[in-house]
Amino acid sequence: MFSNLSFQIPDHLIVATQRQINLDPQLDGLGPLLLQPPSFATGGLRPIVRGGALDPDFRPFAVHGKSPTLSGGWRTKGGDCVVGDHRRARGGSNVKKRLLSLLLVGLTVTACSGSGESSTSAGESATPTTSIETTTEAPVEETSTTLQSATTTSETTTTTEAPVQTTAPPEPQWPPSLAYHEAAYDPVADSILVLGGCGGSQCTPRRSVYRLDLASMVFYAMSRTSFSWSNPIAYDPTSDTIVVLQTAVEDLDSDPVGTWIYDRTTDTWSEAAPADQPRLGLGARMAYDAESGLIVAFGGWTMSQGVIDQTWAYDAETNTWTDMAPATHPPGIDGAAFVYDEQSDLVVLYGSLDSGDASLLWTYDVDTNTWTELDITGGPAEPPFYTRGFYHPPSDRVVIFGGFPPPKEPGVEAHNDVWSYDVDSNTWTELAPNSITGLGFHTLTYVPGADRAFAFGGGPIYFDDPSGNRLLAYDPVADTWEEVAPAS
Repeated sequence: MFSNLSFQIPDHLIVATQRQINLDPQLDGLGPLLLQPPSFATGGLRPIVRGGALDPDFRPFAVHGKSPTLSGGWRTKGGDCVVGDHRRARGGSNVKKRLLSLLLVGLTVTACSGSGESSTSAGESATPTTSIETTTEAPVEETSTTLQSATTTSETTTTTEAPVQTTAPPEPQWPPSLAYHEAAYDPVADSILVLGGCGGSQCTPRRSVYRLDLASMVFYAMSRTSFSWSNPIAYDPTSDTIVVLQTAVEDLDSDPVGTWIYDRTTDTWSEAAPADQPRLGLGARMAYDAESGLIVAFGGWTMSQGVIDQTWAYDAETNTWTDMAPATHPPGIDGAAFVYDEQSDLVVLYGSLDSGDASLLWTYDVDTNTWTELDITGGPAEPPFYTRGFYHPPSDRVVIFGGFPPPKEPGVEAHNDVWSYDVDSNTWTELAPNSITGLGFHTLTYVPGADRAFAFGGGPIYFDDPSGNRLLAYDPVADTWEEVAPAS
């Protein structure tokens, strides 16, 4: 099914620029490298070679200026990006406290012993940084020393009198096991960005960013962020802006928060520094509302405050956050599916109460600043914790997959069932059973041009096996899954 795909790559999708990234040698397997984006086939078809004939009918969208559209006429939107959870339920259980203590110990060990994302290697500073190589006056010799292990080189000539520099081509790098990470679809680059989260036996926080090139199904390591953990990401097609909201983990008042913008052309992160911005927590969610042109954010959890019930809206064109403060709103929640339904012009929130004993189903209309609670009769029997969802335009349905059922205790296996939800009629439909392993703490990102949703990372067992690096492709029309193996 998914092995015989081909994509059409418009000439202007990728701008090759030179960049420097710092990769942790223990977690990511590479030292500091100078990278240059891959050369993409321009025009015509660039196939995915996985032993089979090309499928000329399977193509992504065409891009028209800054407002991408699909061949079917739908506007593209930022994918639903939600993350996993390791935290204490309201009232606190010993298991959750023990896990949060373990995570914080991991942070301390990272800072003190050099393990994990904050570790340093020769030439790296203790804090990961990103520098852009432009018309540099820096000595070329430093670059040459860094690239001794590179297998191939290419020449990049700048537009000024700077000398020609030799850099290594980008090294494909499959991400390590992740949980709590975030993901969003970038339609202009036809790629999925995966960032942050944690990994390893101690769920060490990560600052890594990976780009999944959908033309080749290859991951590339990009410039790391200065922040880690679970930070929701959304794409705003109106302003062509990729927005990340840095959230708190321990305390809303003392933890750093921020609004960050990713520049795909230069592979750089910049802080937007709006006049006011949300202070949300781990597992907060964001979704782009196409009708209003706003990014809606809600929820999260911190060790000090517990769950958060704030609703905010962000205008990327004016760099303005607004505390919506609706009169009625859902109770605080983290790790919920948070999906914009384009046909009904509503944001759908679905997940479990912090206690794990009941499901929540609400819709939000940003134009009227109104939350509405809905009856969930006929839906999944068990409330999913850290579930995922996406909107499927052809069927006008919200699709839900994964998450952990109650109780939130070690050894609980994640859901593997798939449900579709019709907002207009408030009806649920369970789709055909599948044989894949259930997931929680994963991401689920819909790609309109391919009509596929890609699940990445997460794990099948709460607490004991919460992270992974599997990539699964879901066909919502055929209701089938296929695992995508790393490209050889």
